[in-house]
Amino acid sequence: MSRSTVVAGVAITSFSSRLSLIIPVLLSALLFGVAERPDWMAMAVIIGALALIIWGGGSHEAAERGGGVRWLLPLSVFLWMGLSHFMLKYIQSDIKARFVGEEIVEGHLAALTSAIFLSAMTVGVVICVVRYVKKKNSEQGKRNAVFGVKELLGGAVLGVSNFFSTYLVLYALGTIPAVVFFPVYNVGVVLLATVVGVVGFGERVCVRQAVGMILAAMGIVLFFV
Repeated sequence: MSRSTVVAGVAITSFSSRLSLIIPVLLSALLFGVAERPDWMAMAVIIGALALIIWGGGSHEAAERGGGVRWLLPLSVFLWMGLSHFMLKYIQSDIKARFVGEEIVEGHLAALTSAIFLSAMTVGVVICVVRYVKKKNSEQGKRNAVFGVKELLGGAVLGVSNFFSTYLVLYALGTIPAVVFFPVYNVGVVLLATVVGVVGFGERVCVRQAVGMILAAMGIVLFFV
């Protein structure tokens, strides 16, 4: 995602990551049958709303470099984000089918989330150590590789918030159909980010973004009527 943001731009990468909701919705419908039948009209409204909100502002600058990679990277974001979300649904369904009792299922979901983030932390630390060793002869490399207090605090806040976010996603998938949850979840993130940008940072909402936000609200309502 970070590389795609640099090469293809913020808007294209953001739209690719949110549009990836199509993958878990389609795969859930194919794998889980009638219980996961999508509302195609609501899906179309949500996708249109995402396009208007993300591309509505002036932040869709993209570097004119990278050639074909410029489009390959957002495509990769789309595929990997979609598949990773579907895997959360698949594993949650498997845990729910294997174990009886809400407390037991919740315990396994918490253990799964802990394993995911412990693995991510381990890989991240190893990568940082390897980079530091490779650049130990470079003072600039040392400064870039060393952990500081701000990096540790920022990483802790980001890690904890993402930990609970992932756990709650797994928990929600046990009560809400994936074909409803993923569209509402993705458009909800975009709406919240837009509101925070307006309230917290004084960003302006253009006409297309406003229309997109109205469509997003309509799309969410359509999923529950």
